Amino acid sequence: MLLYPSMRNYVYIILLIILLLVVSACQPEPRPVPYTPPVPQAAPQALQFNDRGVAYIRAGEYEKAIVEFTRAIEADPKYADAYVNRGLACISMRQQDRAIADFTRAIELKPGDAGAYNYRGNAYISKKEPDKAIADYNKALALDPKYAAGYNSRGNAFVQKKDYERAMLDYNKAIELAPKYALAYFNRGLANRAMGRKTEAIEDFTKCTELATDPTLAQAAKIEINETLSQPR
Repeated sequence: MLLYPSMRNYVYIILLIILLLVVSACQPEPRPVPYTPPVPQAAPQALQFNDRGVAYIRAGEYEKAIVEFTRAIEADPKYADAYVNRGLACISMRQQDRAIADFTRAIELKPGDAGAYNYRGNAYISKKEPDKAIADYNKALALDPKYAAGYNSRGNAFVQKKDYERAMLDYNKAIELAPKYALAYFNRGLANRAMGRKTEAIEDFTKCTELATDPTLAQAAKIEINETLSQPR
């Protein structure tokens, strides 16, 4: 036998439905989740060319590296990292304007890349344009406040402007962020010596020799120690 709800139960059910509708209407509108497009992956062939170029850079064969990075860009014209790497190879060949063009294109493709701004700043330093370099370093550090290389690079720009006090602040910050940053110790040593602080300079160069994994940098620091010791008081 079928059982039907009483009239009183009908009333309760209707009131419950109305209550749920009212409560639902009072809820705040959910905040829309912004769409974040996925980071595009470079074409497989472009990745292969880029890897070859990186290998050539490490071998010091910069012309061959540029050829491979150019092939990577031809395979994928929006491959920002290939522009950055080609720019680095161009800097090594003293082709600063070409490097700046590549870094600029990389920034257009990937505006949040602090490294691209840092590298473009380095190219401006090579051209003796420290103010343009500092503008790029400022942008890099705004994107990544813990970017030790950015502070080291900006310190170099201040040295070029003979603003040693501000250079020291940046080198100190770089070392604070990366205590084993041998190059920052080397550069701070140069700044200390320029300010007449021979003892501090020798300490920095010595620390550089202890930390450097690059034999060329370690040897350069040893040379600077001897140079500093030979200077008159």
